[in-house]
Amino acid sequence: PQDFMAGALPIKISDRVYILGSYEFNIYLVKGGKCALIEGGVSTQLPFLLKQLEYLKISPQDIDYLMVLHSHADHIMTFPPLQETFPWMQVAASAKSKRSFNDERLVSKFKESDLWIAQSLFKAGLGDGIVHQSSSLRFPMNFCFEERDQIDLGKGVKLKVLETPGHSPDGISLYFEDEEVLFVSDTVGLYYTPDYIKPNY
Repeated sequence: PQDFMAGALPIKISDRVYILGSYEFNIYLVKGGKCALIEGGVSTQLPFLLKQLEYLKISPQDIDYLMVLHSHADHIMTFPPLQETFPWMQVAASAKSKRSFNDERLVSKFKESDLWIAQSLFKAGLGDGIVHQSSSLRFPMNFCFEERDQIDLGKGVKLKVLETPGHSPDGISLYFEDEEVLFVSDTVGLYYTPDYIKPNY
């Protein structure tokens, strides 16, 4: 099967921002005095994500924050096993995500969706079809974001929280003003090649 590392990923946006993950499921690395991963993709990506961090000479010890932009399974599922393995990593999401993450029935649905996606990718020749899921029936969440909060990663790297519901009621975006980078997840729609964004709100 094709390795998620194949192709041009990781992509350097700037000295402080990289695109990791896969073309299907992007994960963003933001580097300050501390590092953050924004968006968590699907759990089958986990081994490849760790390889990408190693390639960039980023140790797991350098990652402090795992930031959720909305609570859909295809955007969050590397985070539980990451935190289970590296417990200093803190998961942060919108305050509106808290109810979903504490609902065992919904977390079970997240896991079912994650398995289905892994199998679908494997059938398409992408990945190994193996999921890397936490044993917990709750999704970890260490602190909440609200509109106008600011996350200071040090060394001048500050991320401003914007509540952007639509695609998902708990959707947020993060704005890195110094780099003029806005992390929007699915807020503005879904991208389809060669050059089309389908609204989905």
